[in-house]
Amino acid sequence: LNGNDVWFRRSGELWRMHGDATEHIGAAQGLPNDRWGSILFDAKGNLWVRSATRLFERAKGKPTFVDRSKGIAHAMVTRLFADTHGRVFVSSNIGVVILDGDRFSSIDPDHGLPAEVVGPVLVDRNETLWMGMRGGGLIRRLGHGEWISWTKQDGLPSENIWSVLHDTR
Repeated sequence: LNGNDVWFRRSGELWRMHGDATEHIGAAQGLPNDRWGSILFDAKGNLWVRSATRLFERAKGKPTFVDRSKGIAHAMVTRLFADTHGRVFVSSNIGVVILDGDRFSSIDPDHGLPAEVVGPVLVDRNETLWMGMRGGGLIRRLGHGEWISWTKQDGLPSENIWSVLHDTR
């Protein structure tokens, strides 16, 4: 949902509904046909879409998408998250990539991440990074390369975390 528009995927393709009209978003807008799994608007109003193998961005006010897949690993879980600073977090099979404008950085096992397959990502109001892992439970970043995690041994019913939400109450 973005303003009066509803963005959705149908059979893996990207669609936009405005009022009673629907529009297929595809090659004419620079977006190749794929099974788009995540749709996200960042804090700057840019539209991001993610498939298992690709990442595309349409800058606010621009008519076409740009391929931002370079440096992004494939993903079993195609999750996107944007923080209030406009950074976009892209989950992958080997960690998470953080896009900040034209710069990107990775958090992966080589950079202290205790597991590989990242699902949902959340940055809370205290700027703390949380990640749900596939097979690794819930983890919270304490500092550069320092993590705390919760798994089945800590009482979670599963070590596969599919969503993380900050309760604003």
